[in-house]
Amino acid sequence: MKKFLYLFLIIGFIFVASNEAYSRAGGGGGRRSSSSSSSSSSSSIRSFSSGSSRGGGFPLWAIFVFGGLGLVIYIIYRMNKSKIDAKLNQATGGLAGNFTGTEAHEHSIINDGTLPSDFLMANPDFNLETFKGKVQVAFPAIQDAWMNQNLSKVRKWISDGVYQRFHIQFEMMKKLGQKNEVSNIKIDAIKLVSGNIQNDFSVITVAVYFTMDDKFISEKIKSLNEEFYAEKAMEYWTFVKKSGATKGDLYTSGNCPNCGDMLNEDGGEVSKCKSCGTVTYLGDYDWVLSEITQEEDYSEGFYANENEVLAVLKNDGQSIQSMEDKTSNAFVHYLLSLSSVDTKHFARFATEELLPTLKQQNETPFVYNRVYINTVDYMSYYADDKFNNIMVSVKYSAQRVRLNDNKVDLIDDDVNSHFVTLTLSKKLGGDLSKAKLWSHDCPSCGAPFADSTALKCSFCGEKINSTDKEWIVSAIS
Repeated sequence: MKKFLYLFLIIGFIFVASNEAYSRAGGGGGRRSSSSSSSSSSSSIRSFSSGSSRGGGFPLWAIFVFGGLGLVIYIIYRMNKSKIDAKLNQATGGLAGNFTGTEAHEHSIINDGTLPSDFLMANPDFNLETFKGKVQVAFPAIQDAWMNQNLSKVRKWISDGVYQRFHIQFEMMKKLGQKNEVSNIKIDAIKLVSGNIQNDFSVITVAVYFTMDDKFISEKIKSLNEEFYAEKAMEYWTFVKKSGATKGDLYTSGNCPNCGDMLNEDGGEVSKCKSCGTVTYLGDYDWVLSEITQEEDYSEGFYANENEVLAVLKNDGQSIQSMEDKTSNAFVHYLLSLSSVDTKHFARFATEELLPTLKQQNETPFVYNRVYINTVDYMSYYADDKFNNIMVSVKYSAQRVRLNDNKVDLIDDDVNSHFVTLTLSKKLGGDLSKAKLWSHDCPSCGAPFADSTALKCSFCGEKINSTDKEWIVSAIS
């Protein structure tokens, strides 16, 4: 009976905590859900609008039943609190303590103020408070860029993967007449989570605690409108930089970190100095934002075959974090191809053998409502007779709809969560790529793409989606 009670308490907590909705930058309208699915199936989760439930939620009887059971369990828990806490402490190795909810999560992960010695040796000028100052600049700037659906002012210090995640959200929101207004933004705290070295790169993650007002407004789907006031939340922000002294300041300076000339105010899809050609967001000069993860999605995890994969990536001047960024970039274009029923968006990221299989997945164009990539996580590395292969897991949340004149027809009743695995392959002994993080450069000559959907370089004629010189998506499951 006691074991059943402990299990029911945990399940009940997950049930309650998993149904919050959020729509701010970084969340992008994803839904907190404890259920998920593979790429071929989906499971609906409850939705909220201005504090009340919409269609597709749980039936009224279920709410009363679970509410009643929850009340009984809570009373039993309060009567036996000391015994239950002792059991939880024993089961979790003492991490539970007197913490609950976010506090317990923070207690088990956050180690504010401590960085490993190899990280500090690799970055001799690193100062945590100075770094937090960059985050304090970045956070409101990202919220403003999200609200205005314009990344030009932040492009110089966000990675390709982050840029493309926002870009697909903007494209879909414009088609649906949506916008997300955020205001009264206040950073409550910034705490160090972790720092590590991956080949020539250093990676650091911080937890950003904040409060804001949040309104998600749709001109075409009034039922999707949501409002949250004085919303308290926490997100994990991950930054990457080449190890060594910081060579520039991309957050408070408008100058090129290489030549000192003024950068274009409009960063565009590729933030490149007009004078010296320096691409600013590759981590060569300053910390670059490479991932935003919601609290419930974050996990420190571990790297399978870590030494082996890092040795392979070192030859390419890459890290595990940059491979996750590549995957994020590719996956966004995969979603665009599915929604538009046109593989041209994804073609330069995929092998020629993979592309024909994608054409059979959908016959009618649709639009994603609230599309959001929850996590992109390296899974494993293996080599076969011809290729190095890296498998990366992607969790994303989305709702598909179709535009019918000025109306919207729902394909999915609600926002659904999915897991997809992408395999990126590169030929054994392949050349070192001159392209960096797939930032619209030819992997052979390094020249910029004249057409981002072309499969051959307009300068040297080299095949762009070739596994000879670059990591290309070879499988999706």
